[in-house]
Amino acid sequence: EVKKEGWAGFATHLAEAKKAMEEVYPLHPEFPHVATRMITVNMGTGSWDEKRMWFDRAVEARFDYRPAYAAYLWANYPRWGGSVEAMLDFGRECLATERFDTDVPFFFVKTLHDISHELSDGETPYRREDLWGDITNCFENILVATKDSGQRENKLSRYAAVAWLAGRPSEAVAIFERTNGKLDAKALKEEDLQADELTCLLKICAGSEGPDLQNALSSYAEGHAASALTRLASLAPSHKDPLL
Repeated sequence: EVKKEGWAGFATHLAEAKKAMEEVYPLHPEFPHVATRMITVNMGTGSWDEKRMWFDRAVEARFDYRPAYAAYLWANYPRWGGSVEAMLDFGRECLATERFDTDVPFFFVKTLHDISHELSDGETPYRREDLWGDITNCFENILVATKDSGQRENKLSRYAAVAWLAGRPSEAVAIFERTNGKLDAKALKEEDLQADELTCLLKICAGSEGPDLQNALSSYAEGHAASALTRLASLAPSHKDPLL
């Protein structure tokens, strides 16, 4: 537990940091670093208008400066006085830039991922019907703009993972087929999934047992774990694929 004098010292140091950075910023406003730091400093001392002002200054200096977007998203977390709605609004704002030549629109997906961790167990904005169109728009445009084969594999794998988490197995299978049967483990780790496990599930969904798998997963979600797991275990042996 932080004592009263501890909070007082924290406030004093923040005020000193804010003053020092405000003095330094005019020397080189063309660089985004100080403005980005000021977003964090103002989480403890400033208003929402001030946080937004420093974010705007940071991205005016360098539009695709990732730390600025990350800092402003973090400032909008409910624990810092923001809200899930504020986080989502910012994610949509990033997507609306349509600067698919940069990572900025992908902050929309990062925002949805982060919101999932802020919500209670089992909840995720990926499953919201009103967001799926934005999700597909984000990924499809990023894929068009991505020329590097490794980055393209990463984004396709993340796309398949998001579709799976959104409760859209048919879409996930179709995206998986665009990966030539290989999922990027690093991309799936971002969504707390294992590449081998999701590969198995998608291959089963693509086969004749697909409806059985979806029924088993629905049963599991409804709390019937034992019967669902028994059915899942019976599906894998029918495949010759070594992963299954």
